[in-house]
Formats: sequence, structure tokens, C-alpha cells
Amino acid sequence: MNINTNDLEYAAGISADGLELFFTRIIAPINIASISSVFYATRNNTSEPFKVPYKIENATGFVEAVTVAPNGDIYFHKKVNGKFSLKLMKRKNN
Repeated sequence: MNINTNDLEYAAGISADGLELFFTRIIAPINIASISSVFYATRNNTSEPFKVPYKIENATGFVEAVTVAPNGDIYFHKKVNGKFSLKLMKRKNN
């Protein structure tokens, strides 16, 4: 309930323990100028719903498709000059 909205949410990545969820959101209405954002939500255990997500502010530009590495770092796609490249964002605790 906290994740799905009237906007477009897609390309989810979940941590190995199932307690962290990353996903891409594009605010509706979707058009040529739409910008994607990466969001992050947590939960205390896998039987609970995810809490209200927050935007990862330092993932800027057209970013999407987060994957969570076993050590908690995240990889995502970023569109730069019309081409997508793979980016790494290290976690502060790693």
C-alpha cells in the first residue's frame, strides 16, 4: 500500500533478507520530459508491509533499475548523453 501509487513504479530490487526495497518511480502523467527517481523503503520483518518510501536524493537524472549487491551496495542504470550506463552507490556502512 505504501509503494503502489497512481504514478508508474517499476524495476524493483529487494535485499537478500527481504527487508529493503528499491524501485523506480516516474510521476504521472508520463511524457517525453518525465524524469525517473529511485526510492527506498524498509520493513522490520518479511511479514510486514514496507514503510513509506523515500527518494534517494543523490541518484539524480534519469535513473532506474536498482539491484542490491550482497554487501548492500546498490547498482543502477543512469542515462547520460542518451546512453545508459551502470552506476554503483556504496552504502555508508560498507
